[in-house]
Amino acid sequence: FEGRTVTWRELNALSNRYAAALSAQGLVRGDAVSLIMENRIDFLATLIALNKLGVIAALINTNLTCKPLVHCIKITNSRMCIVGEECIESIDQVRSEPDLAGIENWLFVSDLDDKPCPEWAVNLEEEAAQKSATNPPQTGQNTLADIALYIYTSGTTGMPKASVISNRRYLLSSALSYKAGLKCKENDCIYLCLPLYHGTGLFLGAGAAFSTGACMFIRRKFSGSNFLSEVRDNGATCFIYIGELCRYLLNTPRQADDHLNPLVTMMGNGLRPDVWHEFKDRFGIKRIAEFY
Repeated sequence: FEGRTVTWRELNALSNRYAAALSAQGLVRGDAVSLIMENRIDFLATLIALNKLGVIAALINTNLTCKPLVHCIKITNSRMCIVGEECIESIDQVRSEPDLAGIENWLFVSDLDDKPCPEWAVNLEEEAAQKSATNPPQTGQNTLADIALYIYTSGTTGMPKASVISNRRYLLSSALSYKAGLKCKENDCIYLCLPLYHGTGLFLGAGAAFSTGACMFIRRKFSGSNFLSEVRDNGATCFIYIGELCRYLLNTPRQADDHLNPLVTMMGNGLRPDVWHEFKDRFGIKRIAEFY
């Protein structure tokens, strides 16, 4: 991610330190915490930390502001809210709303170090810095039936609604991806540019990597102009898509060597018939798995 690389061991250690810091803040199994952060390594580390403690992560769309943002934090009865530096302005505008009076702590995670931790927040990284990197014992209490996540609907018919995702459902969705769709293994690399606060990127992409040990290349947002160069530079063999990304890529200027890249398999949804075969041929894709 943006020039930074971590091993699975390092990611686990970071997650454990975050988990210890979150536990010290008073979070316990069954609590809910809102998480608003762009795609990056710290997003995954925080998500893993919460799951290790049995705490439910409510994954907030980073584009939300004002009333929809307040609504999404409120409806899950979140005890706390973890905010990435890149989203701090949106939260600062609403944190004093009466509907958010129940938030016990605002926890800050730095990004590009452009903005310091505000006075009204706790710096999670500083709290975690001296904590233990060993696996927390609380994880042993977790079950498949426990709620892992709240994933929000798009809100096209009113305010967004929170879908309840159990550990079982997350693992089954991940298995669908790595066993039946991508068929990836530990020597694969999954290109992830879809928002991780939604299920497609988080379940099919990150979930497949968690389940197999495959590498992830993480991007904050999709970029058509950087797509092929990043795929080649990072040896990406798998790609998680939504159909319109593929249509957009087909509209980029064609190059004679577009098919010369390491991509082998793709999985996603919304790939239309008028795009499917042309995309597969142009970019040399061997396997496309569409889920409905």
